[in-house]
Amino acid sequence: MFSLEDNPRYQKDCKRFTQAVENIKDPKTQAYFRKVFAEFTALASIINNNHDIGMNQKIEPMQIRDDVKQLQDLRYQLDKLAKDSINS
Repeated sequence: MFSLEDNPRYQKDCKRFTQAVENIKDPKTQAYFRKVFAEFTALASIINNNHDIGMNQKIEPMQIRDDVKQLQDLRYQLDKLAKDSINS
């Protein structure tokens, strides 16, 4: 079974994003990116569940594609934050 959460790249990104969020000094900005990171991990979990054929549910490719696109957008925001925190 496909599991995004077991993917080494996903795990590495989660660690990097967590460190970047913790390094934010402004409380409002930090709260925003905590929310983005929470959405990122929740969406990864949803994608995993959608790929779990053992759950006897109908797989909807269009919904999965939309979820993956949204995950990509969130990852882009978090990746930019992580790069900016390194350069600061």
